[in-house]
Amino acid sequence: MVEEYGEIRYLKELQQELKERSYRVKSICRVFIPKFNSQQEPLVIPCVRDGIVQTTIKIVLEPNIRSTVLDPTL
Repeated sequence: MVEEYGEIRYLKELQQELKERSYRVKSICRVFIPKFNSQQEPLVIPCVRDGIVQTTIKIVLEPNIRSTVLDPTL
């Protein structure tokens, strides 16, 4: 889907939504996977655009959090 739409166009529109604070999380896909004890466990899969936003936030924030947590002077 993204390839057909155009990756750059897709990311630029997503960037604009984030800048304008109009971005809203989309519905998730919930699938139940079988476990060894005959029970099922839910697996939550975000849509592509939510996954992009989550990964971007992780990349941006993680170094700052690591340096803060690992700094013994705090």
